[in-house]
Amino acid sequence: MASSKRGKPEIVFVTGKGGVGKSVVAAALALRAARSGRKTLLVEFGRQSFYERLLDLPPGTGEYPGQPGLELARWEDEACLREYVGHYLPVARAADLFLGNRVIRALIRAAPTLKELALIGKATGPHRLRWTRTDHELMVIDAFSTGHFLALLRAPRGINEAVPVGPVGRQTRTILEVLRDPTKCRFVVVTLAEELPVTEALELHEAIVSETGQHARLICNKIQPPVDDSELERVRRAESGPAAAFASRLAMVRDRQRHWIDVLCGTDDEVLQWPYHYAGSADAVIAALAGEAGTL
Repeated sequence: MASSKRGKPEIVFVTGKGGVGKSVVAAALALRAARSGRKTLLVEFGRQSFYERLLDLPPGTGEYPGQPGLELARWEDEACLREYVGHYLPVARAADLFLGNRVIRALIRAAPTLKELALIGKATGPHRLRWTRTDHELMVIDAFSTGHFLALLRAPRGINEAVPVGPVGRQTRTILEVLRDPTKCRFVVVTLAEELPVTEALELHEAIVSETGQHARLICNKIQPPVDDSELERVRRAESGPAAAFASRLAMVRDRQRHWIDVLCGTDDEVLQWPYHYAGSADAVIAALAGEAGTL
């Protein structure tokens, strides 16, 4: 990950099919960056914190346990919208009145892309808005899973096409500029070496290219640790019962994973392959994966 100017951190969105481990991958990427000396912000989208539950942290925890330079944040769409509106209205109370207005509330419900625009606007804000500048060098964003992430990604273009002029047009254009600039923003798609996750990952990759012109980096998670092929065959032929069945199972998983990795390599010939780590705690798994992070 290249260094960025102070006040304008590099942004990395991490997404993928639900259940592939994207949140753990995002945490590992952020942890690796912090270990290398980069002041990093790990952001999660949503109303509830996954990391607080995963790492058994007190509510509102702002720092990753045991790692200086790595901070945690959770952004919720309506709070981001309130923050944005509040900045441009003269007094904070005016934002509450504005967003509490029945007509405005109905508009927000009818046009949910406004909330998504607020989220992606906050994420890209340090490159666009002086009042959102930060001293972080990197923001790793644990974004939504595939469908919701695509809605988030498409929100600025959709609103820009509907309202191309005035403040809304200017804001959405600057968001699109950041999303399309690989020196400011990049994308990571996490998958497993299985049919459905790979199919969805490739469709998501294509959609990201269509929306931003950028090729996302593919990370294939939970790869079976290497097993000597000749030893597997020896066990399968020489043993019987559970040992032979287990060896056959390992061989089947190995062959299936090789096939789907080959499929992924048709889109990204440098697919990052992260092994399945057997560890006793979530933070130990994240720490082990941080050593696998490689170069994005």
